[in-house]
Amino acid sequence: MMSAVLQLGFWHTTVPVNITNIHEVYSFVSPKTLIIPYLTCLLLSIPFLYLGLNSLRLNGVSAMEGGFLQILMTTTGSKTLEKAAMGGCLGGDENVPENLKSMRIRFGELVWSRDVEDGDGGAVKRAGFGTDDEVMPLRRGVTYGV
Repeated sequence: MMSAVLQLGFWHTTVPVNITNIHEVYSFVSPKTLIIPYLTCLLLSIPFLYLGLNSLRLNGVSAMEGGFLQILMTTTGSKTLEKAAMGGCLGGDENVPENLKSMRIRFGELVWSRDVEDGDGGAVKRAGFGTDDEVMPLRRGVTYGV
């Protein structure tokens, strides 16, 4: 009933209002205690950023943003890894096989795929994830996947 009275405009009430604006101001007794730690962290992180960006440039491999395809391309190829992952095909933490959780994997050249013939008669070298006995370190100057 009250909302109908207000909606129809039968009741006009004016109320005096005080509006207060609050502004928070931070003041440091010694700005050095704020500037020195942040500046130190920034200066220490710059060389690591440079090394990371330089290694991406030297490797010549671009990463895809959140890519399912990148995961798919780098994880298919290891028969041992695929066999261990078959037990967790339903997903979820409760379905991950224990041997997959304890398996040591690394990224490198998949040994079994080295010099596999493609359809054109050329050799294909494959890089991806695999177990320690399936993978050897990547070699500089070798073209993989072509």
